[in-house]
Amino acid sequence: MVGDFNFNTLEVLPNYSIDDEGLPKCHASGNQRDIICKDSKSQSIIEVSLICGRGQVNNELLPITRHLKNLIESNQNQASQSLYFALFIAPKIFEDSKVYVEFIKFKEGLEIRNFDILEFIAKSSCASQKGLFVDEALRD
Repeated sequence: MVGDFNFNTLEVLPNYSIDDEGLPKCHASGNQRDIICKDSKSQSIIEVSLICGRGQVNNELLPITRHLKNLIESNQNQASQSLYFALFIAPKIFEDSKVYVEFIKFKEGLEIRNFDILEFIAKSSCASQKGLFVDEALRD
């Protein structure tokens, strides 16, 4: 199901090694973004985790915030204006994670979107069928 998506303009840059079938052999090394996605309108960071509890904020969302800031800062001198956001995907999103992304959007204007895995698959599949850009596809 996931492999059937057709985001023709999307460039996906994983930061981990893959096997000959394109499946991850390991996770991204420390202090690195898992996946960077770019299209003509946006640049995004995708972080995927198996953590389901309180550890999401400290182990995932704090580094995601730092990675997103770094991405924005590293592209400040670009002529084109891109939208920047991050996606955090986990089996289940812990309530503290939801509160944190609301806080960081208010405090620093950073767009981090939380998705549980099933919600992400459903939204991505629907968006692919409609031919939407990534930022349009995954709005709340």
